[in-house]
Amino acid sequence: MEREPENKYDKYAVKVIYQDNDYFHFLGYLPRTDNKEIALLLDMGWGEIFDCKISKMNSNAHPEEQIQLSVYINKKNNNLK
Repeated sequence: MEREPENKYDKYAVKVIYQDNDYFHFLGYLPRTDNKEIALLLDMGWGEIFDCKISKMNSNAHPEEQIQLSVYINKKNNNLK
């Protein structure tokens, strides 16, 4: 996940990017209804605590609904107790 604060449509925009070897694939954005808290944590430098995984794909769905993501806080990569 990567912040895009200059996005003119959503000041809390969070891009979802998939890395395949050295190539990065832009998958889309976190939904506007669910991105504010994650955007603020990314802005504070807490990006390494998150794991973002594709949990479901449906190529027949509307483009905005083809990929379902699950976002987790990864306890292995942070200082949270």
